[in-house]
Amino acid sequence: MYLKFILMLILGVVIVIIPNSLISILIFSLGCYLFLLGINSLISSVSLIRYGKGWKYDGVRAILYLLFGSLIIFNAGYIATILSGFIFVIIGLFILAVGIIAIVRTKETSAGIVLIVLGLLIALFPLGVSNFIIRIIGLTLIGLSVTLLVNTKSS
Repeated sequence: MYLKFILMLILGVVIVIIPNSLISILIFSLGCYLFLLGINSLISSVSLIRYGKGWKYDGVRAILYLLFGSLIIFNAGYIATILSGFIFVIIGLFILAVGIIAIVRTKETSAGIVLIVLGLLIALFPLGVSNFIIRIIGLTLIGLSVTLLVNTKSS
């Protein structure tokens, strides 16, 4: 019964301590999924060899899935760092553009300046921002697990 709360608490603590772990876990899971699809396609290809129908397509697909799955599994941390950095650079540039538009079109200089500064900070320091946001998610999981545990005990 308390397993869900304990898992949420452990996941929240891990995310707060190692913020890149969340993205790495998701990317590692994607690699495992692709690898399992490769094994499935390989089995399908081997079984189709007996009938001589379409085994080449499944064989090529199996090789590609196995190759990309393996690459993702063994480089999950590196891919997570690049991906989170890239996403937050795009978000920062978008916020920067919104700030410029706010100044030019609507003459909202104070809001525009705040958005420009925020956009520049996010675009220039994407990994720090992503770690901060992921840590907030971890703290939220910790708080939610404690709250649900207290509410369950009081019911």
